Amino acid sequence: MSSVEAFLLEGEHIGESFANTSDITSVDYTAHVIQRPGLKSGDEVLLEIRGFGEPCILMGGNSIELEVVSGFGKLAMIDLTVANITDIPLAPGTKAVVPPKNTLYWYENGTDDPLIVRDRCDDFDSSNEPTLEKVVNALHGGPPIAQVSCGNCVSACCRGKTEMELTRREVRFMKEGGNKLTKLHDPVDSTGKVRVQVDTGRRIMQNGVLCKVVVEQSMILTKGHGLYRLENDCTYLETDKNSAACTVYDKRPGICRDFKVGEQGCLRGREVIHASNRFPEWQPVELTTR
Repeated sequence: MSSVEAFLLEGEHIGESFANTSDITSVDYTAHVIQRPGLKSGDEVLLEIRGFGEPCILMGGNSIELEVVSGFGKLAMIDLTVANITDIPLAPGTKAVVPPKNTLYWYENGTDDPLIVRDRCDDFDSSNEPTLEKVVNALHGGPPIAQVSCGNCVSACCRGKTEMELTRREVRFMKEGGNKLTKLHDPVDSTGKVRVQVDTGRRIMQNGVLCKVVVEQSMILTKGHGLYRLENDCTYLETDKNSAACTVYDKRPGICRDFKVGEQGCLRGREVIHASNRFPEWQPVELTTR
C-alpha cells in the first residue's frame, strides 16, 4: 500500500501517479489521480508534497477546492492582477479554495513528513491558466516590458555573477578593465552544444562538510566563444546613487550588444537589484509581507 492509499474514501482507488522531482531544490511531489464512479479522470488528485520548507509552486486558472488530509504547512496564493499574497496555515482538516482567476499558488511543507492534500478541480481547462507574461509582470512589479529602457535601467545585466559568452579578445578587454572572470568552458572551434557545470548557489552539509550544489547544463556556444562568469560589477560601469551607465558603450562585448532590453533575464536582474536595496529609488509594486 502506498502512503496515500490510506486517505482514499470508500469506492476510490488510484488511477495514475505523476512524480515531479528536482535536482536543484529539495521539494518533490507526486500527483495521485483519484478514480471513482462518476468522477472525471484528473478532476481530483491527492497531492503528496515531500521536502521541508521550500515552495511547491503551481499555477491556477480554474477554481480549485482543497483539503489537507495529512501534514502541516502553508498555502500561499498571489492574485496576479494586484500582486497581493494571501497566506493560509495548513493542518489536517484545513479547507481552502483557489479562486477561478489568474492565480499563482504554492504549498510549503512545514515538517519532514509528507504534506498530503486532496485537490479537486471540476472540468479543468488549461486555457484558463495565467500566461508566463502575466506571471512575470506581476512578480516583477516594475515597469511593463514595453516601458523598460536605457532611461530607467540600473544596468542589472552588468552586475556580479553574470555568465557571459566571450571571445578571447573580449576576455582580454574585460580583464584590462580590472574585471574578474571565471572560465566555465574554453572557446569552441565550431558552433554547437556543450556541457557546462554551473554553481546553483545552494549549499548542503555532507559528512560535516559544507558543499556546493553544482548542476550540469547543456547550452549552445558560438564559434570562437567560451563561457565565463563575471564575478564583480563590471568595472566599465559608471554609477551614482540612482543610475549606471557604460563607459565603453561603443566597444562593449558582443553579448552586451545582443542582450535585449525588457526580456526575462533583464526583468529578473532588475528584481535582484531591487531586492539588494542598492537602488531604493527604483520601486516595484509592493507585495504583502509574507
